[in-house]
Amino acid sequence: MTETEWHTRIDWLIVWDDDTRVLVLKTELVGRVEPDKPGQALAALRKQTGIDAAVLRLSGAETDETARIIRCTLVATPRTGGNVPPQRPLSGAGRGDRHAEPATWVSAVEAGLDGGPPWTDPRWIDGVAEWLSADLGLDLDDRLEQVRLWDLSAVLRAATPHGDVYVKSSVATPLFADEGAVTAVLDKLFPAQVPAVLGHHGDRRLLALADFGPAIRHASDEVNAEMLSSYAALQVESVERVPELRSAGCLDRRLPWLSGQITWLGEVDHAAPPAWCDPATWVTPEEAAQLRESMPGLMAACAKLTGFAVPYSLVHGDLHLGNVARGPLGYLFFDWTDAAIAHPFLDLSSQFFQPGGSALDGYLARWADFDSPERLRAAWKLAAPLCALNQAISYASLAAHLPPPVEKMVGGGTAMWLRRLLRAQAPGWVG
Repeated sequence: MTETEWHTRIDWLIVWDDDTRVLVLKTELVGRVEPDKPGQALAALRKQTGIDAAVLRLSGAETDETARIIRCTLVATPRTGGNVPPQRPLSGAGRGDRHAEPATWVSAVEAGLDGGPPWTDPRWIDGVAEWLSADLGLDLDDRLEQVRLWDLSAVLRAATPHGDVYVKSSVATPLFADEGAVTAVLDKLFPAQVPAVLGHHGDRRLLALADFGPAIRHASDEVNAEMLSSYAALQVESVERVPELRSAGCLDRRLPWLSGQITWLGEVDHAAPPAWCDPATWVTPEEAAQLRESMPGLMAACAKLTGFAVPYSLVHGDLHLGNVARGPLGYLFFDWTDAAIAHPFLDLSSQFFQPGGSALDGYLARWADFDSPERLRAAWKLAAPLCALNQAISYASLAAHLPPPVEKMVGGGTAMWLRRLLRAQAPGWVG
């Protein structure tokens, strides 16, 4: 292995929906293969075994930056509905490929296959295809392709004569909105700033969107500032639409709700980490004590923010450049699973703002009709730690309602945002 060479090691569990046994095999790929984007891994499986499969679940994903190794387990099922291979190592497994290992069989119980979100059903993809064609009237050029899959959501791509269509399904958790219903209303109210919705199904938590191009993900400070200004304009425009957005399914996460969540910080204990977190990355005893000490100031900040003239509006809940694309009329904002009505500044984070940069000034300028520049800046200083608190609450809720093993990004996100909460209060922050 060279200094710059990555390897990806996959443990496969392949299950047939009419059988109680699971085929277990290993694949090693040269290169950095992102486990939540299954296309490359599935191609390697076809080459290794001849099995044309769909991934049902991703678990145990780990990235070792020092050793340059990615490890994961992928549960998959054949897409062709073919016969179950004999109970012995596949004759082609490992042949001519030093990165493939022989296959073995275990029972489904031994493999720990115990249900999950809709996309863990081997028949789910076929059901989505039927919904697209029968209910939405789309002509599909080919079968659906898996674009992304992890604990929280699955994304499929459908090729049609009029362009690609993307279908997303998300898990149901207490702090997740009905993304399909919310995005459909946002598309109606703000079509220039939200991807075009082709259809949604509330009971099945499906959302179909026209192709809107790639996410920005990384950008210059200038683009970042421009994006935030555009987003603030959307929030300002949404102020008059709050009743419609609440009816569509945006959650109520206004300041009284947030203040009521602060007592949770008193339960954060280094000695008793949640079952879903890695104890090695959980808060230290000192950090747990600081969180308890911060509670009165955070409650005071919630109360003080209500004295400013900035109104409640639409809050994305997971705003970053990975959830923003460029549309024909400007920036498009997507992935509205955390959509809520709340204080608009809760969507911001210090990660957006460089020292001396113009991003914060441009964002706050959009709210000039509601309060003075000085008071807007003061409101932001009060809100900064509350942004991190709001995120920590969201991550803790997700982790607590996902089946084990919880993906490390979700489980570790709570501790990460709690630490950002502590940093945001210093120096000189007064709630």
